Amino acid sequence: MKKIIFTIAVALMLIPTYAQTSTAKINPELKARSMAEKLLLDDNATARFIPLYQEYMNALMQCRVYTGADTLHTDREIEQYMKAEFESRRKRLAVQERYYDRFRFFLTPRQLLVLFSSPDWDTRPIKCNNEHRRY
Repeated sequence: MKKIIFTIAVALMLIPTYAQTSTAKINPELKARSMAEKLLLDDNATARFIPLYQEYMNALMQCRVYTGADTLHTDREIEQYMKAEFESRRKRLAVQERYYDRFRFFLTPRQLLVLFSSPDWDTRPIKCNNEHRRY
């Protein structure tokens, strides 16, 4: 009986670890296909959309900034972080405007709204190791 309980306990401990590693890195093409399905695109539009969407997501990822919230101890470090964050937001907006002009040639306004209002999970700021800490 103890052996069965021990085996179940070990199995339960391994499940969250496996789930985290499998969803940690998302395939960009899979994400693009998922968005194409969400937008209900036909085959022709999907063929044009997927490479452009992957390019768009890569450009947005270049705008990320390291937060380092747990290492910000002085007022100067906080100010530098805030300025970097504002610059990152400006770059992100410029990228969105540039790709809006490219997407609008084959997407409807409603599809553009869905595309640009959906959260970009891969483009969130890079968090520090101590994400659970709150200040």
